[in-house]
Amino acid sequence: MNAGNLAFAAGSVEPWTALADIDQALRLMSGQPALPETQVGPAAYLVTPQSTPDHTTTGNYGALDRWAVGLFDFVAPYGKAWGVDLSSVIAEEK
Repeated sequence: MNAGNLAFAAGSVEPWTALADIDQALRLMSGQPALPETQVGPAAYLVTPQSTPDHTTTGNYGALDRWAVGLFDFVAPYGKAWGVDLSSVIAEEK
């Protein structure tokens, strides 16, 4: 996309998927039913050349994960539900 070969791209936020999976496992382990698929589907987003935060041709997808968090804080509901601080779920790049 950044090289001008694609008009848009779709992606998903891997940390969100991991948290959703952990949440499902915790529910089952505590004897609760798992949430239906319609409530835990993939955390997908659409990126265009105008909206992408990374304008290089060697995109780093950790930056896209943090960008998606800026659009919707998917981490906070899990931290609140579990009673833990998940502020470091998406680590800063080095």
